[in-house]
Amino acid sequence: MNTFEWMGLSEALLKAITEMGYKEPTPVQQEAIPLLLQEDTDIISLAQTGTGKTAAFGLPLLSKIKENSGVPQALILSPTRELCIQIAGELEKFSKYQKSKIVAVYGGANMSTQIKQIKAGADVLVATPGRLMDLMERGVIQLNDIKIVVLDEADEMLSMGFKEDIDAILSQTPEDRHTWLFSATMPEDIKRISKSYMRNPKYISVAGGGQLNENIQHIYHLIDGRDRIKVLTRVLDFYPDIYAIVFCQTKIETQQVADKLIDHGYPAGSLHGDMSQAQREQVMNAFRKKAATILVATDVAARGIDVEDVTHVIHYHLPDDLESFTHRSGRTARAGKKGTSIALVSKNELHRLRTLEKIIKRKIQYAKVPSGMEVCTNQMQYLINRITTEEVNPLVIEEFRPMLDEMLEKFHPRELIEKIFSMEFNRLLEMYRNAPDLNVSPEKGGKSGESPYSTSGIRRWYINIGTKDGMYWQDVKDLLKEKGGLGRDEISGVETLSSFSTFKCSEEAAYKIQKAIQGYSLQGRKIFIKEDSYKKDALRKNPGTGREESPAIKRTRKKVSLKS
Repeated sequence: MNTFEWMGLSEALLKAITEMGYKEPTPVQQEAIPLLLQEDTDIISLAQTGTGKTAAFGLPLLSKIKENSGVPQALILSPTRELCIQIAGELEKFSKYQKSKIVAVYGGANMSTQIKQIKAGADVLVATPGRLMDLMERGVIQLNDIKIVVLDEADEMLSMGFKEDIDAILSQTPEDRHTWLFSATMPEDIKRISKSYMRNPKYISVAGGGQLNENIQHIYHLIDGRDRIKVLTRVLDFYPDIYAIVFCQTKIETQQVADKLIDHGYPAGSLHGDMSQAQREQVMNAFRKKAATILVATDVAARGIDVEDVTHVIHYHLPDDLESFTHRSGRTARAGKKGTSIALVSKNELHRLRTLEKIIKRKIQYAKVPSGMEVCTNQMQYLINRITTEEVNPLVIEEFRPMLDEMLEKFHPRELIEKIFSMEFNRLLEMYRNAPDLNVSPEKGGKSGESPYSTSGIRRWYINIGTKDGMYWQDVKDLLKEKGGLGRDEISGVETLSSFSTFKCSEEAAYKIQKAIQGYSLQGRKIFIKEDSYKKDALRKNPGTGREESPAIKRTRKKVSLKS
């Protein structure tokens, strides 16, 4: 039978998790808990976030340690402060009736307070690698008595650059300790850790481990990059009860998007690396309590977020890799629930979407951006459902009965309902009555990223501006058009990466841009363009083309030295 009682947990743990609302174990809990209770073994578990991993390792861990021993017997490493706090909180609830001492140590919080907690005695340490290393170097923490090390979201820790810290920490633990590794994906560094620090690990892989969660519906909207914020607000309005995380690429963009949403009246908050720990906790508390129902976050800041009931994940831009897409999407459809992942994709990003589909071997469904009337219809239906399912409190109604009777004498019930709906929808109807169609056809203007005009003499060029400057493809395109005095179709195929962008235009247009940006600087850095190196290398390898370089090309091959 798949029950917690069947697994062999103590009465104290069973009582605690029953009070917490645990009923049936999730797949990873069914696999991991009995194995870890019955055997002293190392394990590697491939499972998505939101599958119940904390209980999968937390309950067996608490079963294997001694209470109030005075020294840390178990160590749990997590990639972020948020996840560290959440794991410690869950373990404290699990150990309500067994009184194990759980101490969380993480950066951004008062170290003196954490040192006092450790010296008062800790059975289990939950830590981020950086803060743990600091405390070890100060001699505050010794890991001589550690029996179990848990590496939670190990792939995330490695991608965040904690490889050397993890090596240093594991080297200070006893050789006979057991290592429990939990990860959503299996990169090469995870395999290296398993070879270096684990002994004959048992493997657990639940459905969705390292792959996309089947409970998530994946869709994308094809849009004009200039309409990105309009599409986002349209989507938010289309789902009246949305509880969403919006993922952005940079800290600057994250704050900008959150500010725009707040300015438009949406209950939004931002989460990124430039915020203090106090600010982050304030935002997360508001999001958990649903005082803010939209969280705009960077990938790094959102790592480790464990919030139930998130209905939607929205990719404001597609991420650069499959792991980020998997971790982002995994913030919804947690603990067996359904969720939706929506990607806002411009024509210039379509090729990245197709590459992603090939990697995951699954089609991401195209869906049209909702029309204005579809938004209004959805909102109207939502209000109707709320009214018809609302339970009436007779005591409250009776107190105001004379006032309600007076209203019903003045107005027909139908007229009264129409007034209520008008009150709710006048603003929305006004906003969306003549709302534009925000969809883009893949065929509009020819192939993705190409101009419908003649491409004779069109080449690809390089400019040293990228997303780290807060510039995306549409920003770069607008800048080039403005500086070069070019028409809307003279620049095409803009691709923006972290530190540079590439684009297509004619030799004549490139020369205009080159002349115009002389003396132009961005954030103190001189900007230049040149022909894309890939194209140059191709020409050099094929000199037999017989094409002579034009003066414009020769000039633009040289980096332009700009004066501020």
